[in-house]
Amino acid sequence: MINQAQSLNPLANLEDTIRKHWQKFLPKMFNRLEQTGELDDKIAQAAQWTIELVNLTIQTTGASLWEAWEVTRETYAILPAEDEDE
Repeated sequence: MINQAQSLNPLANLEDTIRKHWQKFLPKMFNRLEQTGELDDKIAQAAQWTIELVNLTIQTTGASLWEAWEVTRETYAILPAEDEDE
């Protein structure tokens, strides 16, 4: 069960969010990274870079946490889905 603080902070459990998204929408990349042993490191890196970019966006634009998340999440974390024919 998600507590209210987690639902109010898009960065809470970010690595889990990334893992679930990549597994569902980027299964080829996910499986390749898993097979090479790079998956956990890449997820941790994407989470760290996302947090840094969100914080930078907040600092430079005055955006709220959710506004910064909305405009930055697709840079490293919530990547576009793979094409099915790739």
